[in-house]
Amino acid sequence: MLRRILVLSALFALVTSSTFAASSAAARLVTAGARERTQAGTNEATAHSSSNGAAHQSDQSPQPFPQPAAQLTPQPPPTPPPAPPPPAKEAPKSATKAPPPPPPPPPEPMGQPINIKIELTITDQRGGAAPAKKTVSVIVADRSSGLIRSESFSTGIGNVQLHVDAEPRIIGDGKIRLRFGLTYDSPPSGESPRAIEPPASDMPAAASAAAKVAIPTRAPQTQIRENLALVLENGKSILATQSADPVSDRQVTVEVKATILR
Repeated sequence: MLRRILVLSALFALVTSSTFAASSAAARLVTAGARERTQAGTNEATAHSSSNGAAHQSDQSPQPFPQPAAQLTPQPPPTPPPAPPPPAKEAPKSATKAPPPPPPPPPEPMGQPINIKIELTITDQRGGAAPAKKTVSVIVADRSSGLIRSESFSTGIGNVQLHVDAEPRIIGDGKIRLRFGLTYDSPPSGESPRAIEPPASDMPAAASAAAKVAIPTRAPQTQIRENLALVLENGKSILATQSADPVSDRQVTVEVKATILR
């Protein structure tokens, strides 16, 4: 029993001494660290004041006199760019320059391979006499032209003409566009007697009455010129013109008919 007490006492003493030794070592370490921090702060303050003094001393020290810049060699002036060439002179424009000619018109389309019969009926009415009719016909292809030239010569009248020009075109729907021209010389209507008296100074009055001579006289000749453009229906005639004689009561009418020949 006593032995156990002694062992426990020895262990307690050993633990107590170890704890004290550890506490002492820790205290020594803390003291050493504080001492080192104090020494470092002192050294830093000393270094800062030394640097400030050195900077103040450097500011008060005389500055060296600046050296003169090296003399530069003069350079020649730059060469100016070459002058642009003068603009080329334009040739004088002619004041009377003619404009370019217009383009030629497109060619006319070819007509259909169809013939058209053109009929003209001329009716010559003189007063109350029976009307005289003349019929002229010509067959022309589509979009082509045809003409008739009829002339006669009569003594005392001269040339009597009957001319017809026709140019038909089929425009569809059974219709035909027709351009035609007509020249018609109407001959005189006849002769009527008229008394011709000699001059009164050439013979006595009795002889002058016996010398009266009756000679035939003619009515004036009528000339008709027509140029028309019509739209006709196939196979139907229309009254195209009706002309009046400027001197007599003669009237001349023209009927036109166009028929497509299939």
